[in-house]
Amino acid sequence: MDIDHIRSYLGHDPEHFTHLGNLAPLGRRAHRAKTAGYWHAEPVAPGTIRWRSPLGYQYEVSTTGTRRLE
Repeated sequence: MDIDHIRSYLGHDPEHFTHLGNLAPLGRRAHRAKTAGYWHAEPVAPGTIRWRSPLGYQYEVSTTGTRRLE
């Protein structure tokens, strides 16, 4: 398990600083896919992340589960 900056760390932008609202636990494979730029993630609410796949599909992941967005 890795702890990931959902918004990439940028030393000059407070939204991208290390804080609980910008961190999420990811498996190593998901973390590498995001870091490599294949998958993209954006926080949409506390505890909820919207993911976009390389094919353009979008998913919302939260503590209650994962759902595909249409």
